[in-house]
Amino acid sequence: MFSKKEGRKKEKSSPCSQKSGTGSEIVFVRRRKSGFQKKPLFIVVKKDDFKLASKRNLLRRRIRVIMDECADKKEDYCVFAGKKADKLSFEELKEEIKKQLI
Repeated sequence: MFSKKEGRKKEKSSPCSQKSGTGSEIVFVRRRKSGFQKKPLFIVVKKDDFKLASKRNLLRRRIRVIMDECADKKEDYCVFAGKKADKLSFEELKEEIKKQLI
């Protein structure tokens, strides 16, 4: 049993961990009106999912390049990378993000 001080660790749920019909275990793109958030592109790569900083940074760089090519400049985007996103090649990741943007 846990004492009151220790408590239980709750699993933090992100949009990537929730099951949906869009293959959200890889990447989840949330679209918002322009000016709604501080930055036009906000990328979330959790440290719990990717332990090495080099993997997190590589994934962020790939997503940033893909979103520059594919995204509409009139909207803001929030991109959540799922646990399986690092196993994809650049082209496969690009196809997944394009599916989310349509």
